[in-house]
Amino acid sequence: MEAGQHRNLVRIIDHGWRNFSRRRGVDELYVVDMELYGETLQDYLRASTHRRIPLSEVWNIMLQLASGLAFLHKFKLVHRDIKPSNGAVLH
Repeated sequence: MEAGQHRNLVRIIDHGWRNFSRRRGVDELYVVDMELYGETLQDYLRASTHRRIPLSEVWNIMLQLASGLAFLHKFKLVHRDIKPSNGAVLH
């Protein structure tokens, strides 16, 4: 899978299967990705508390998020920790 090649996703360094729960036959996929540098969505929103974010910027951010998630879903992958601190704002 080349999911790390999408511009709205961090590059995947490694992945594999491991039994985190120590229950027999319950392996889970793990993914090691690169650290996110730059402005997170959380940083952007905190810096914008004293101004109204233009609708065009909101749409741009939402389209970037949806594009990255749609790309993952093509590979039957689900992001289990979607939150503003895990998203980057690309200008």
